[in-house]
Formats: sequence, structure tokens, C-alpha cells
Amino acid sequence: MSKLESVITEDLSDHTNGDSVSVPLVAIRPGHDLTFLLGSFGASCVLLFATPSSPLAQPRNAFFGQLIGATVGCIVRIIFDYIHEQFIAATLSVAISILIMQLTNTLHAPGGATALTMIMTKTTYPWYGFQYVLMPTLSGTVILIIVALIINNLSSKRHYPVTWW
Repeated sequence: MSKLESVITEDLSDHTNGDSVSVPLVAIRPGHDLTFLLGSFGASCVLLFATPSSPLAQPRNAFFGQLIGATVGCIVRIIFDYIHEQFIAATLSVAISILIMQLTNTLHAPGGATALTMIMTKTTYPWYGFQYVLMPTLSGTVILIIVALIINNLSSKRHYPVTWW
């Protein structure tokens, strides 16, 4: 059994006769680095579902805030990957993301966490991490916005979004 297979399987022991069976927990082909969740999605959920009328929770802010954070994080990682200064890269990626979000009026606090995640994500090649801008960042954010549209509009007391643009 390969190292990857041992990480993604669970050993279930049959306590009656001592036999054990490996059960796959995740279906990932060896050699593929797939991430489908970002920690910043939890913070986005708090904004989108607990405070849907907040300016930070509006679809424009959620989408572009995450896009800015992911893109800036990837670019800063490429620049600083060659000098191996992760601390400076992490600080700059969050600061630059906040600055751009402020200038474009698309502030979404989890976007800063996304920028940090892009710095912390290790990839084979520095430019390879741009896949994370599309998957999971933008695809996950679009799904969150769609679910927020459905859930927040089920009640007549809540209306989401307050503004689209």
C-alpha cells in the first residue's frame, strides 16, 4: 500500500475474528493534489448566513474579495518563492489584498484569509497554484452565494442580497 493510500484509508477491524479491511475515505488518484475547501469559506459562511445584510456579505464583495485574495496570494507566492521568505510573503499578500479590496470597494474579510492560504499552499511549481483561484476559490464562492440566495430568501423576514453591485 502506498503512502497516499495509507493516508486516505481507514483500517476497520472485525472484532469477532481479527480480520481487518481497508475502506477508502477519499477518492483521490495518486499524484493529484486536490483541495476542495478553504478555511476562509467558514468565515464567508458566517457573513453570508448570519449577517446577510452586511455590506461584506453581498455577492459582489464575496466574489471579488475572494478573487482578489486568491490572485494576490498566488502572485506574491511566486515572487517570494525564490527568496524563501514566507513570513514577508504572508504579510504582504494579506496587506495588498486588503488595500485592493478597499480601493475597489469589495471588502470581504475572508479574502484576506484566502490570500494567506495561497501563500501557505505548497505546490510543485510556483505558478501551478493559480488553479486554486478557479478551484476551489471561485467555484466554492459561487456555490456559497447560490446557497445563500436560496437559504436567506426562504423566510419573508430576510432578503439577500441587499445589493448586487
